[in-house]
Amino acid sequence: MTAPPLRVAVAGLGWAATSIWLPRLAAHPAFTVTALADPDPDRVTDALPLAPGARPLGDAGDIRRDDTDLTVVAVPNHLHAPVAGALLARGISVFVEKPVCRDQREAAALAAAEASGGAVLLAGSAARQRADIGALAALLPKLGRIRHIDLSWV
Repeated sequence: MTAPPLRVAVAGLGWAATSIWLPRLAAHPAFTVTALADPDPDRVTDALPLAPGARPLGDAGDIRRDDTDLTVVAVPNHLHAPVAGALLARGISVFVEKPVCRDQREAAALAAAEASGGAVLLAGSAARQRADIGALAALLPKLGRIRHIDLSWV
């Protein structure tokens, strides 16, 4: 007996959602994308071919608990905690890529929303699984004591 696909909504349809999350969710049989939310109607229209059958929404607040098991929160970083917290409080579990929150106040608000809504907050950092990060981690022991480092990601 196989489980039905996890019903996933995506909130925020910028580069991360359309280049990373939507192609993978749509291609994997364990997931069905049920809704796409973004305040920019052009982004919603452009993303719909990546998730045929998904409901187009103008706001993450319109994501419904009755057809969504999990929402991937892919909004700009400063909106991660407010958007995730509102969904959690309504009983919708969320996956938030780093940074989940920016300070202790946001962390406490997310914990309270998770508890009050009975939903689950999942936090991820996919970058730690990338090959370039693995190569950097393997190099660190050979460098000796590190006193300063300047890195950027382009």
